[in-house]
Amino acid sequence: MEINPEIKDSVNGWKNNAHVYKTAKACSSLKMLMGNSWTAITESLGMHNISCPIPVGCYKSSGIRLNKNFYANLPKQSFYGTYKSRIQFTKNKVVHGCATSVVEVNQHWETD
Repeated sequence: MEINPEIKDSVNGWKNNAHVYKTAKACSSLKMLMGNSWTAITESLGMHNISCPIPVGCYKSSGIRLNKNFYANLPKQSFYGTYKSRIQFTKNKVVHGCATSVVEVNQHWETD
């Protein structure tokens, strides 16, 4: 698994390779990063009692309920801004799947 976060710069372009994270065990690493929210994520995707590795299939979520404990094992501080993260799942340097997400981190007075 390779996670490549990007940050939006002052002229609305994406600066890639802001941080790069590579690991050999994608499922176990994601499970560790998500901490207590692992169950909420897998349940929202229609997966029940999931352990690693995740069974082959197509999973679609109707949404995930976020709360203050959602990103349990991720850093608690980050710079305000817009971030895009691309996760690639590879085996023997062949990409078998990927996911992209965009997250906007606001100051608390900007969320009203």
